[in-house]
Amino acid sequence: METERPSARLANEHRRTMDGWDNRSLKTDCVCSTAQRTHLVSEVFFSKYVLSYSASVFTKYSRFPCQEDTINEWFTHSTDDVPRDQAVNIINIDKDGQTRKCYKTQNQVDGFPLPLKDDEEFEIFLHGTSHEYAEDIIENGIDLRRGKKEQDFSDGDGFYLGKNFDEAFKWTGTRRHSSSAVLVFRVKTSELRGDNNENGYDLQDPRNKIKKEWQEVVSQFRYGKQYPHRRKFRRDLDKNYQFIEGPMASVSPNKPPSRFPVQKDGTYQLCVRNDNCAKLFDRCLHSVVFFGDK
Repeated sequence: METERPSARLANEHRRTMDGWDNRSLKTDCVCSTAQRTHLVSEVFFSKYVLSYSASVFTKYSRFPCQEDTINEWFTHSTDDVPRDQAVNIINIDKDGQTRKCYKTQNQVDGFPLPLKDDEEFEIFLHGTSHEYAEDIIENGIDLRRGKKEQDFSDGDGFYLGKNFDEAFKWTGTRRHSSSAVLVFRVKTSELRGDNNENGYDLQDPRNKIKKEWQEVVSQFRYGKQYPHRRKFRRDLDKNYQFIEGPMASVSPNKPPSRFPVQKDGTYQLCVRNDNCAKLFDRCLHSVVFFGDK
């Protein structure tokens, strides 16, 4: 049996020692690399959190999209991107202004927006929404493609208006918007409806014939997937009419779809159905009321 020489034994021990240090060094490097990666990932998530938080704080405390320092008094705003009959009247309302309803007086005339009707020549329509969407409509116009799916008179391609200011404001609460705004449109009746009222599909008549037509329209839009000829129905509807108006449907998420929806008494809505009609309302945007934090 060959005996290991002292010099060789020392060399082997030195090599094993160095190998051990190399292994420990490698493990240490791995640990350090893992720690560095973890730290880097943490920094990324932290940065995203800070940016997100900062954006939310900025959004929250930028209370109004237009002239946020002008509170409880009317001013005008113009844009070159959307043709309009006049500059848009805007007012930013804080809690005190909302309590006093200071927006009800415009150009020293009380009762806003009712005095805008001007007998039978003009009609007043209102749309409740958030600050974000209101600003987008002011700057870019109405986009029918942003409409909600499966509504009474549309399926992702309509813009709804009413005739009551308070109802338009309350509507923003039902949509869970973090902010509220009401847009006021002053539209010339002859331009909207045509000389012979041919532009719109009027479903307001309570007679049985019209009521059945209303049920058919609502069923097609809300539950159209069940109907084999829904595309032809909607195509014919859009070919003949620029808008649909009539009562709202009384619907509940807990109730199953029905071919015979029920009307909600005392309600009214007009749904813009094509781009020409949307451009008319864009041109006739008269005023916007921005309400402060809820």
